[in-house]
Amino acid sequence: MDHRADLLPLQARGYGGGRTVVKDYVRTQRPRAIGTAEARFYVKPGQQLQLDWVDMGVVTVGEVQRKLIDLTNTVHAAGHDHASVGRLKY
Repeated sequence: MDHRADLLPLQARGYGGGRTVVKDYVRTQRPRAIGTAEARFYVKPGQQLQLDWVDMGVVTVGEVQRKLIDLTNTVHAAGHDHASVGRLKY
């Protein structure tokens, strides 16, 4: 329910009040939003590898065009992070 969308039909039917009254009424009728829970999980150091990638677009080498993907692996280990970067052309 949107008080702005509800106000025009009400005014067409002769409602002479303002939008604040409609807004306050709609607020009491609207279902309450349910908060979303965040699922968190924890792993021991070295148990999980995180892989991120990004499409770098097309590169031209000589007369050949190739799509370029950039990959980054990250392993979290007891106070130390290790990252490796690779590029994949296809």
